Amino acid sequence: MKPLDKYIKEYKEIQDSSNKLKEVKAKQQKIIEVLTPAIPIKIEGCDYFKVNTLKALHLIKNKLPEEYNAVLNYINKIKQGNNSQWFENNLINKIFSFGELTYSSLIECYASSIVHDSYHSKLYHDYCKTYGTTNVPYNVYGGENGEYACLEYQISFLEKINAEKSLIDQAKSSRMTHWWETDINW
Repeated sequence: MKPLDKYIKEYKEIQDSSNKLKEVKAKQQKIIEVLTPAIPIKIEGCDYFKVNTLKALHLIKNKLPEEYNAVLNYINKIKQGNNSQWFENNLINKIFSFGELTYSSLIECYASSIVHDSYHSKLYHDYCKTYGTTNVPYNVYGGENGEYACLEYQISFLEKINAEKSLIDQAKSSRMTHWWETDINW
């Protein structure tokens, strides 16, 4: 192969890759355009994050409308983050972050994580409403008590949507751990 032919071939390969990337981005934009108006939760992040978040929310909405309504009540914003987390000030405002390990997982798994975090918010806000205070003890919505309550809600969700047995088993195996104390960037 002549040197010029080699460069032309490489250029065409780069162009093809660029065109494929443009096609993927166009598909992502179409999904975002179609699904976003139906979701009243604000979503912040890259297109890949937005698409997966919309898919997860639509899965919740289509499979379990009652859980979807709870998610709408207890989450105002979902943000792309370095890991999956919430802090009390974000909990008050119903803002949650999800890391790549979570939002890149199976949509059922990501949806169950959204449901799990919405339950933290529910526990927090129900306490506020019941006791007329925003001074909520941490163990009501976080720590061992809060995490295990949210885990059971998450397991129930996975069972109700008939998720893969491996996902349900993985969630159940967390019952005897303190996963929230690990250094994993969920």
